[in-house]
Amino acid sequence: MIAVLHCCVSYLGAAVQQYIVMKLFNYAGHNVIIEPSEKQVAKEWLLKKGYSMRIAMGTLSTEPVTFIAYFQGDPSHTVAINGATSMMLKPQTTKNKLYKLKITDTGMTSVVLTMTGVL
Repeated sequence: MIAVLHCCVSYLGAAVQQYIVMKLFNYAGHNVIIEPSEKQVAKEWLLKKGYSMRIAMGTLSTEPVTFIAYFQGDPSHTVAINGATSMMLKPQTTKNKLYKLKITDTGMTSVVLTMTGVL
């Protein structure tokens, strides 16, 4: 009786495989790095300028994953994902939902400017 109960509890607590499937299009004019907030899944992906790429990312978490993109070799030069500085995508239980993401150069760099002078 206890063994059966243990089996049932283990089964109910099992995590379900989730997916984020993306089609990325690089219009930024430079090679870009796509980086997810969930580093256990993947560190990053390189998307060459002018190319597109399909990524199917698996996770056991149902929590949304945030993606950022920046120029290869220059993490301070962020690029836009569908016009935003980051993109939050929710994992799905199926690979049928495809997120289409357009990478464009915003011309932004993450630099803090300090102004000095006499007023």
